[in-house]
Amino acid sequence: HGDAHDDDDHGHSHDDDDHGHSHDDDDHGHDDDDHGHSHDDDHGHDDDDHGHSHDDDEHGHDDDHGHDHGEEDPHFWFDPLRTADGVLLLAEEIAAVDTVLEPEEWMARAEAYADELRALDAELVELFDTIPAGNRNLVTNHDALGYLAYRYDLEVLGTVIPGATTQAEADPRSFSELIETVERAGVDVVFAENTDSTVLAEQLASEVVGRTDVEVEVVRIYTDALGEPGSGAETYPGLLRTTSTLIVEALDGSV
Repeated sequence: HGDAHDDDDHGHSHDDDDHGHSHDDDDHGHDDDDHGHSHDDDHGHDDDDHGHSHDDDEHGHDDDHGHDHGEEDPHFWFDPLRTADGVLLLAEEIAAVDTVLEPEEWMARAEAYADELRALDAELVELFDTIPAGNRNLVTNHDALGYLAYRYDLEVLGTVIPGATTQAEADPRSFSELIETVERAGVDVVFAENTDSTVLAEQLASEVVGRTDVEVEVVRIYTDALGEPGSGAETYPGLLRTTSTLIVEALDGSV
């Protein structure tokens, strides 16, 4: 996708630590009942900004879809507005202890990068809005896209591995229920991470095909790690843009 923003431009190394994994729960209001997310106005996610109604009923953040994991979802970097807020907070902390750059320089760099992320968010809003209303359901390998779904008005129907970590194990009963959910919803794509095995996702797809004759595609996306050189996901903005494009294409949106 040719939008790789190298880290030196912004003075940030965009690995997991840079995306706010040191920010405690209070900073982001992640309560356990809703994927570990409290999607409130603190981060400017009001419905008027993008015309999306982000209430719990609309997005199915309830027990019916197995989303009450009783754990936090760390994947807040799938909401670039939250990450922009985190960049500014992190810059303040670094500026207070760094002896190389002046605080003003740190904040100027942070503001420039935050502006880039806000512009990316606006781009992604338009991109996700091209997905047809009947295709806005996600089935994923593990629960990594809750923030993305909330931000861009999608619904996570279920996950192959019931939890926000790939270290969890698939539960046979939940797996059977997910197959039935996929059948009822007519889902024909399962999203799997680039860093993990697709065996279970492929098994789910195979089970659905065997029962319904609906071909289910397994699409690999970038969630927890950057991509290889040339993937388009070598940087954090590139990861968001590339993963979003893969999702939109798979759900018959316009890219």
